[in-house]
Amino acid sequence: MNRRKTIKKSWSPLRLLSRQANRRLRSRTKQQEAQEAQEAQPAPAMDLRRMAASVLGLLLFAVKVVVLLVLLCGAVIGGYYTYQRVMHSTYFHVTQIDVRSTRRAPTDQIHRLVRSVLGQNILSLDLGALRRAVQGHPWVRDVRFERELPHTLRVQVTEHRARALLLMGHLYLVNREGQVFKRADADESVGMPVITGISRMTYLNHPATARQQITKALDTLDRYYARVRSPLSEVHVGEHGELTLHLKQGGGAVRVGDEMTNGQLKQMDAVWAALGPEIHRARVVFLDNVARPDRVTVRMGDY
Repeated sequence: MNRRKTIKKSWSPLRLLSRQANRRLRSRTKQQEAQEAQEAQPAPAMDLRRMAASVLGLLLFAVKVVVLLVLLCGAVIGGYYTYQRVMHSTYFHVTQIDVRSTRRAPTDQIHRLVRSVLGQNILSLDLGALRRAVQGHPWVRDVRFERELPHTLRVQVTEHRARALLLMGHLYLVNREGQVFKRADADESVGMPVITGISRMTYLNHPATARQQITKALDTLDRYYARVRSPLSEVHVGEHGELTLHLKQGGGAVRVGDEMTNGQLKQMDAVWAALGPEIHRARVVFLDNVARPDRVTVRMGDY
């Protein structure tokens, strides 16, 4: 009698792990087979139309670049020859110089300074050199040039305007900004007040201080002549900057201190009105009383 042997299978975690590993292995094998099958398939035929369109686009772009380069080269060459023709053409040679706005600087003198440009090409003029030449004239403050094609050069001159004279050994002309621009001739010094008290050494060694003192004297003149008053012959600047006005008629003097104010001007006008007929006897009017600015002292002279 045959006996069947019954084998009881027991559960084990190792058997479970081996089954999962076999499943992953079979899954990877299938993926590799699919990928190899896909790679083994023949590559699709290249689209000839698309390739031809790409080549044609490149050719068109190259043609455009070549045409653009040719046009640029033509423009450069044409511009160069045009420039050479214009610069050497007698049509643009200067034949006329028009000088404007000159009173103290005679027109013929300015014309003499720039007449060297006659016959030169108007487009190639060195205006910087011309400006330096014209500004060398003592009465010229600024100058502006205009080219009027084809052959006219216009010269617009701005002159200095003398405001007073400055005494530094010789008489010099001073403009409104306090700039000394010219030694005064005999006919140029008539009728203008003279600023005194500023030495040549101060002007040369301390130009900023001298310019400040000159400007202060000019401001005093402007305040004084804001209304009709007796003409002044001199504005004296003291050692510490104090100002003294000297009248042209009668030789009287008015001491105003560091700066003339509107209040001092009113006091001076009141003094002249109070003196009446004896105004010519007033030698010095003191308006520089710092402790008592409301008090005015008048030093009278003899008949």
